[in-house]
Amino acid sequence: MGRLSIEKKIKIIKRRRSGEELSVLAEEFSVSERQIQRWVKLYDKDGKRGLTSKSTKPKRSPNKLSESMVKRIIQCKRDNPYWRANKIAVELTNAGYPVSQPTVTKILEIEGINLKYTKTKNGYRRKLR
Repeated sequence: MGRLSIEKKIKIIKRRRSGEELSVLAEEFSVSERQIQRWVKLYDKDGKRGLTSKSTKPKRSPNKLSESMVKRIIQCKRDNPYWRANKIAVELTNAGYPVSQPTVTKILEIEGINLKYTKTKNGYRRKLR
């Protein structure tokens, strides 16, 4: 069963408060007993508002890469089209701009400028996307 509406959650909470067994409710609505306990607690604390879905998106990203660093990575790739992410990361780190290889890979994928290999009759050939 997919996500339950707030009304169904309230129905489950009321049935639980009337003495119905947790296991019976959990099986009937295809949710865990622990989830029902959470809903009861949230409903007691904040009422109907406590049962609404809350965003899991972080409020801030302290380790987010600066726009200037992203531009540096992209420029480095354009200047050296056959360098892989690892080489770019090493070169930028040596130049005083520390960045990891996975970060470079992610930026290149987002920008759509990473190397792709295509199979030809004579083997594999690299081409820049």
